[in-house]
Amino acid sequence: MACSGRLATADELRSSPIACLDTPIDPGEAVAQTAMLEAALDMASSDVYSAMAASGACDCTLASWTTEYLKKLAIIDAVVIQHCACVRGLLTDALREMWLNWVSQQLELIRTGKIELCAGETGSEFPALGWAEQSVTIANTVKIIQNRINRLGS
Repeated sequence: MACSGRLATADELRSSPIACLDTPIDPGEAVAQTAMLEAALDMASSDVYSAMAASGACDCTLASWTTEYLKKLAIIDAVVIQHCACVRGLLTDALREMWLNWVSQQLELIRTGKIELCAGETGSEFPALGWAEQSVTIANTVKIIQNRINRLGS
């Protein structure tokens, strides 16, 4: 996936439970509101893409769950961080702060590789030990040394 484009549509943002914009709007205002939502989603998508780029997730095949997760992240970012004019007053300060902290935390987890977005990969905290072999006999010592030589040769 290349890190470009809008991660969610204006209609997806409108119908999101966080934005609470699923009420009908005046057709005359729809075009202006859609343009405002799309601009906020473009900026929100760039926040997500910068975190993805930092962890090298722009050039991989994304895991099956990732598309919806990134869409959710972009929608919340657009509502909370970009602070769309159309949703001002719908979120209390406490709710806005809670979502702001959540978005910031998610972007940090993506940046540091603790959330791995690529299919078939493991996050930075996945346990992996290749050196933890222990020996209690001479025969095991020889086997451990042979295993190390084999790993270095491959």
